[in-house]
Amino acid sequence: MTSRPAGPLLLPLAFILLAAGSARAGEVEVAPFFGLQYGGSLVAPSGRNVAIDVGPQYGATLDVAIAQGWSIELLYARQETEAVSTPRIGLAVERYMAGVRQEKEVGRGRFLGVALLGLTRVSRTAWERTSASRSPSDWG
Repeated sequence: MTSRPAGPLLLPLAFILLAAGSARAGEVEVAPFFGLQYGGSLVAPSGRNVAIDVGPQYGATLDVAIAQGWSIELLYARQETEAVSTPRIGLAVERYMAGVRQEKEVGRGRFLGVALLGLTRVSRTAWERTSASRSPSDWG
């Protein structure tokens, strides 16, 4: 049995610790989430498109108020999935995003706008990295 690395959990844990250390009446908000991420595709090192399966996704957002109605937002999400290839290859898709959020009341409703920029990191899962029978050339 192979143990999973703690690295993917460090960023959400840092969000929670930061919020706990500096939380004051509504200035910091941490929101964990869990869901199902749709599949898609990526370009393999060989240049071929590789389909990615649907898989569970989890993560958290951290909002830190900077002015009335404005906040900085950080988002971390991780999806465990497989490349649809022969053989199937276990992948982890991580998204790191940062941006701004504006919230303002409009009549009886509320406007909420978020603009985020970030990057996506794709890596093999821990089990795949330790398997001697698979290499990046298997991707296509």
